[in-house]
Amino acid sequence: MRTRPVPETAIFGIDSGKKVFHIVALNAAGGIVQRTKFSRDMLMTFFDAAPRALVGMDDLTLRSAVEITGAPESATFAVSAANPEVVASIVRMVTAHATTTDDQAGWRCQVATSDIGAVMTVTGDAAQIRALGFIRVMTVGMHHQTHHRALATGAAPHD
Repeated sequence: MRTRPVPETAIFGIDSGKKVFHIVALNAAGGIVQRTKFSRDMLMTFFDAAPRALVGMDDLTLRSAVEITGAPESATFAVSAANPEVVASIVRMVTAHATTTDDQAGWRCQVATSDIGAVMTVTGDAAQIRALGFIRVMTVGMHHQTHHRALATGAAPHD
């Protein structure tokens, strides 16, 4: 089992379980360059060694804090971290996903960034938005396949 990311990796696929995470790494052409599995602790060590551009969602889901507030017609997600590299991932991911989430299910998204992260306010069915939670809101819509392929190959994902 290889415990460090393969250098030619362009994108990671992760199948998460309760105790074990299965990783498949693809190169820019879409070929498999690595298959491995880890416990949660080893997964964090593995991704610490990966290029920062490839671990944005990992930073967002495992290394940040999310505070949820809201008004009757909206939900606000304040996403923050102390580590500057994680903050950069938060800003990059939340800003990019807000543009693709906007208008999904009749929602409107606004983002403000700061030196500790980003705040995304989603207006629409606030009860539904809060019930989904931050990570599920970030995955709404069918943009992910095209979006992540563009990121993996160096293309602009939001053009």
